[in-house]
Amino acid sequence: MKAKNLRLKHLLWGMLILAVLFASGLWFYRSVLIGRLLAFAYAQQGEIGHGVKVQATFVNREYVIYSKVAGKVEFLGTDGQRFRRGDIVAKVRPEGAAPGTMNGSQSDVALIAPDGGLLFRKIDGYETFLTAENLRGTNLAELLSEKAIVRETDPVQPGGAAGKIVNNLVPTEAFIEMPSLDNLVIGKSLRFNITDQLQTAKIILKSENPLGIVVQFNQFVDGSVQNRRQEIVWVSQPSVKGVIIPKSSLWFHGEEQGVYVINEGVIQYRKVNILDQDETQVCIEGLAPGMLVVTNPGKGIEGLSAGGKKP
Repeated sequence: MKAKNLRLKHLLWGMLILAVLFASGLWFYRSVLIGRLLAFAYAQQGEIGHGVKVQATFVNREYVIYSKVAGKVEFLGTDGQRFRRGDIVAKVRPEGAAPGTMNGSQSDVALIAPDGGLLFRKIDGYETFLTAENLRGTNLAELLSEKAIVRETDPVQPGGAAGKIVNNLVPTEAFIEMPSLDNLVIGKSLRFNITDQLQTAKIILKSENPLGIVVQFNQFVDGSVQNRRQEIVWVSQPSVKGVIIPKSSLWFHGEEQGVYVINEGVIQYRKVNILDQDETQVCIEGLAPGMLVVTNPGKGIEGLSAGGKKP
């Protein structure tokens, strides 16, 4: 009887030890498995911006350079080079002129800058009707629907355009298609991001058809001549600076917001305050830049080993 009880006791102890080992193994493999499935990213210093993409049509003070004769054009400058009013910007070799008579010959016809500004050797056909005056005083829907007629400028034809001068000392104006006119009043200043240039413009006219505004920028806008119609970004709200993490990193404990971070190789929960956010990222306080955060958090990961995981 005693031998039987002893065997039973040993059996129970053996089962208990196996259960402990099994549980330990489960925890170990669970930790390893979850650790391998988790994704990470570094918290970084940055900012959240609020931009709305809008379509802009730019207008500058442009002067077409016309040639009285037909012939081959030789420009004396490159696109964007500034000339003074009255400077020679190009010469035209009339048709039929002998080769080699270009330089200094009486056959050459000089083309003069009609105003001070930047030289552009190509025209887009909008120069004569897309003007600041027309933006302010013409039916905008009709004006913006007009199609330009682009003609070959080299060789130039009699009375044809051989390039243009753009006065870059006069502020650029533009018609900007807006999603709404709410809270947009004449005289209000707006900010726009134009090919990584942050520009400020004042509203000078509102339009119901087409829906949008006419604005005058504080200065000449680089790139507005070569790309007259382009997509720009209206900075609708000031940006917020702070520590930036992926939006997917957020985890909620009731109403409390936080993230899981790697601290000395172990996953730990940290409470954070959200300052701002967009579709993919959040700006927070309560976390130092350079901390490694879990970007796909879940229940039960706190206290697990990160296993040297890196993004």
